[in-house]
Amino acid sequence: MRPWTRRGPLWVVLFLLGAWLAAAAPPPLGRLSFFLGDVEVRAGEGAWSPARLDQALNATHELRTGPESRAELALGASLVRMGENTRLRLAGLRVEEGAAQGSLALLAGQLWSRLRGLGGEGLQVRSPTAVMAVRGTVFRAEAAPDSSLDLIVYEGRVDAGPARPHEAVQRKGASSASGGAPGVAAGPRPVAGPYEITLDEWVKVTEGMRLRVRPDGRFALQPMDAEADGALDWVRWNLERDSMGHD
Repeated sequence: MRPWTRRGPLWVVLFLLGAWLAAAAPPPLGRLSFFLGDVEVRAGEGAWSPARLDQALNATHELRTGPESRAELALGASLVRMGENTRLRLAGLRVEEGAAQGSLALLAGQLWSRLRGLGGEGLQVRSPTAVMAVRGTVFRAEAAPDSSLDLIVYEGRVDAGPARPHEAVQRKGASSASGGAPGVAAGPRPVAGPYEITLDEWVKVTEGMRLRVRPDGRFALQPMDAEADGALDWVRWNLERDSMGHD
């Protein structure tokens, strides 16, 4: 018997194993299109490893940046950028026909989002303190070490709500006919005030507005200080990247 015929069954097994692994792998969401400094990636709860330019990303990945480091993720038609000392988890995110949908988690640090072509359910960005629901906009958010959130919208609209997963917020005065089950959450509402109200319903944050949410859930919604904001290196860098047409 010829040697290649004896190895035939082995090649079949290897081919089937490779096909099974390819089918089981999560679909790619995009790639790491740019980074500076110390950027690391891991899959699930695995070990951290240095990032690679153009590295393919999927929903199992989490990324983190070190001091004086930045990263840019191309997710379909959208761009998401991470500032220094930032952690971002992609679980819950998917890209369908170039549109980012589902959710991603900003665990800590700075995020700049330039979202385009969002269809279907849109996209949610979750932080320890609040959830940001977007359908196509430019905004930045910062989750501070004390879990407070700072959100500024430059273009479009973001609806911010309480970070309570799998729990709906009951309308004020609504009765529960199912043994105390929560009702449907009230719609977005424009609210202003220096930390007078707790973020217990969805709040509408429009272009030129700034939302600050404290760790206790109280928030302030006020016009942004355009001059002070424009002086920040993080803002200037992102605007420069956007002006270069990185789509």
